[in-house]
This record gives sequence, structure tokens and C-alpha cells, in this order.
Amino acid sequence: MVILVAEDDASSRHLVARALEILGHTVETVVDGVELFRVAVRIRPDLILSDINMPRCDGITACRGLRQMLPGTRFMLMTGNSDAVDVAARAGFRFVLHKPFELARLKQGIDEIKPQERSPGERGSA
Repeated sequence: MVILVAEDDASSRHLVARALEILGHTVETVVDGVELFRVAVRIRPDLILSDINMPRCDGITACRGLRQMLPGTRFMLMTGNSDAVDVAARAGFRFVLHKPFELARLKQGIDEIKPQERSPGERGSA
């Protein structure tokens, strides 16, 4: 699965990307919501894992817009702010990771929202 990770904290971004690679995924990373939008439209990932609180454009705003453009892409949000978990849930994001999280919790989230199997060459559709 191709996963795009948006995280402004460099060490967290590296750790999440490495964990996803250990789980067998191909990972691209970006540092904010503006880059998230630009790169997601270009690579059409299977899953976007985004921090909520980022500079220039927060993860909820970016992912809301991307939902319209990439209907087959799945979304997971992550945050260190427990209040933001409720905000994300009210915005319709059903799986939010509260940082710090264990590898098993990350895998559980991916398994719960994993896209359906796709035909070879098909990207960005359910």
C-alpha cells in the first residue's frame, strides 16, 4: 500500500515512516498541509496519515479537500492533543491515532480502513 504521511515534527515523521516501512508499505512524507495537498494529488496514495496540527494548513482541512479529489483514498489522522480527536471525529474521520502510539495500534488502524483490492494499475478508487 502507498501511504502518504504528513507530519511537521521531523522525528515523529521519521518514526512513523519507518514503522510503516517495517509493516511493508511504500511511504512518502511531507511536512505540512499545503505539501500534503500537492503531493497527494500527484501520487494518489492508498492511504493518507496526517497530523492534525500543522503549519500553513491543518490536517483536517487538507484531508477534507482531498476527500473530494481522491474518493478512493483512505484517511487516518494523528494528534497529541486529545481535544483534536473529538474535532476530527465530528469532521467524519473515523480513525484517529493519539500520539504517542504503539506499532500495533498503527497496524490496527490501517487494517480497519484498508482499501478494497484493486485491479493492476488502478489507483485512487475504492
